[in-house]
Formats: sequence, structure tokens, C-alpha cells
Amino acid sequence: MTRQRYSVRESLNRILLLFEGKPVSQDDPGTVQGTVLSENEAWSDLAELIGGSLPNETLTLPDTFHFATAYTTFVIATATYTATANDDLIVCNRTTAMTVNLPAATGSGKRYSIANVNIGAVTVDGLLSETINGDTTQLVDQWACMDIIDYAIGKWVII
Repeated sequence: MTRQRYSVRESLNRILLLFEGKPVSQDDPGTVQGTVLSENEAWSDLAELIGGSLPNETLTLPDTFHFATAYTTFVIATATYTATANDDLIVCNRTTAMTVNLPAATGSGKRYSIANVNIGAVTVDGLLSETINGDTTQLVDQWACMDIIDYAIGKWVII
């Protein structure tokens, strides 16, 4: 079966529109050769493309992508990243080790979810000597996610 393929640029533009909650233009019936991908097929192909397992396709990602949805603001980080006050979810996607640097803990109750979707270890590092469950750093293994809260001045806790 022939399936419709958009260029990487057009695909990412369409995905960004979806994340922003904006409509994505639909191809008119009969104007596209092959079968237009369903939403599930498109998301599946995107996951495979980012993971590097989609045959005959390659994608070079910038160090970070910032997305905002109705529920959360998230970043896809492919290199060392410093969390911002606007981030809620940080998805780490790197085949080698990387670090997520936390901002200063002030007791604000700010929560981050830090997920590791690739084989590189992710080190979560508190600012200077700030602690995360009593240590200055914590590791997030592949396919794991750490939920962390700024609960006191200089202190983070994993929940």
C-alpha cells in the first residue's frame, strides 16, 4: 500500500499546529496519491522517526523543541538543558549521557516531570549545592520518569 508522506518540514509544521490546538489543513480527496495517514499512523511514524527506526527516513533535531498544549508545556531536549519556569515536562532523547539543570529551589512548589526516552543516562542536577532527596544529583534511566517538586529553599523532592 502506498502511504502519503510529507516532507520533514511540512510534517513538523503540521505537528506544531496540532500541539497548539490549531486546525491542520486536510488534503482534498483525489489530490494526493496513495493513502493519507491516519492520526495514529502519523503519530506512530513520528515516534519511529524521532527514535531513528523509520526506514529510509532521517531527522536531525535541534537541541530543544518547546511545545505548549492545553494541559502542559513541554520540551524535547537532545542535549544538556536548563529547566525554565515555563516547563512542566522535559522529555530527554539522547543516545549518550546528558544533564538537566534545575533552577534555584525557592519553596514555590514548582513541579517538573523529567522523562528519558532514549539509551543515554540523564542526570538531574540541582543548582550549585541544592539537593534532590538529599543528594546534589539524581539519575533518570531509559523509559523512566522523575516527578520532582521545589518544596523548600535549596531543596527538591522526588514524588
